[in-house]
Amino acid sequence: MAKAKEVMVEVFNNSGGTVLYVSQLNRITRRWDKDNTSKLISVEELKDLINSAGGFQLLNEDLLVKDVAIREELGLPTEEVFLLDNNKIEDLLFNGSIEELREVLATASQTVKDKIVSISVQKDLADMHKIEAIDEALGTQLYNLIKENKSTI
Repeated sequence: MAKAKEVMVEVFNNSGGTVLYVSQLNRITRRWDKDNTSKLISVEELKDLINSAGGFQLLNEDLLVKDVAIREELGLPTEEVFLLDNNKIEDLLFNGSIEELREVLATASQTVKDKIVSISVQKDLADMHKIEAIDEALGTQLYNLIKENKSTI
């Protein structure tokens, strides 16, 4: 009897750093060294991961599955705030409204909040209303971080 075709899903590193886990199902280590890089992983392996210790948190905060149907199948949140990658965060910071930014800051994971700060500094966010909203929500001193980053270039 032929084995059913495995459904493969693109999984992105959304952490800003290195992410790894050991797949108990396949007995291999999965490792993403760079932000925004992806690997094709089977749904079966993702189900095994999500049911392991720390797996839900890893898939919810550090790795990004963009396929909403697969997120539903895994029991991961499907709201837009949980699907933010670097490009969407940059678009939010430079093209989104202050209300949209405040909503994201109120509901996003810590990883996304950290990326908001990082991208704001790297891309030199100049909108003082957005800088103040980020500072208010996260307790940062974003303006000073942006200034320091400019002086080191």
